[in-house]
Amino acid sequence: NNLAGDPAYKDIVKDLRQSLTVRLKGMPDLSFYPESILTTTAWQNPTQFGQDHQAEIAQLIDIANLALMPFAKAQPKIAAALSSTNPWERYWGLIVCSSFAAEASDFYVRASHISKTDDTTHVRVRAAEFLGITKAADPVPLLQQELAESTDSVETMLILNTVVLLRDHFGYTFNVNDRTIGKPYREITNRLNHLND
Repeated sequence: NNLAGDPAYKDIVKDLRQSLTVRLKGMPDLSFYPESILTTTAWQNPTQFGQDHQAEIAQLIDIANLALMPFAKAQPKIAAALSSTNPWERYWGLIVCSSFAAEASDFYVRASHISKTDDTTHVRVRAAEFLGITKAADPVPLLQQELAESTDSVETMLILNTVVLLRDHFGYTFNVNDRTIGKPYREITNRLNHLND
């Protein structure tokens, strides 16, 4: 019985969210970075990586939490995230845009620019995902290109997760097989099988 939307429990929900935020920032929770970044930069010493990036992770959590606000209140902070020099702030800003969907239509032009020019693969993919979810632009060409050019198996799997989301829930058609992916990986066999069922 989900009571999260019941006004009678508003204060409890707020308290629980604040407690969760404090807990995530205190860990600090490394899952606010894409897994492929962690495998290449954090796996040698994840505890030290977390401590070294604690302030950055706290900022990413604050951006993720914008999805809990009314859009009008979150909008200026989303705009700041999308304009940040930090790719992971842009990444989370785009995830928040996706959670607001068409309500975040003010950011279509910015997301389109990011999808074409950003220097970080994961950020371009998140921009394409937002534009695809909202039908503001066709995400297929960009995602096909990202799959063809990816040289990291974990990054490829994350791109495929976006492909599956957009295909299964938003009706897009992709041509995905071991010939359209830049480098075949054993790890992605199950995902390819799902896409080609």
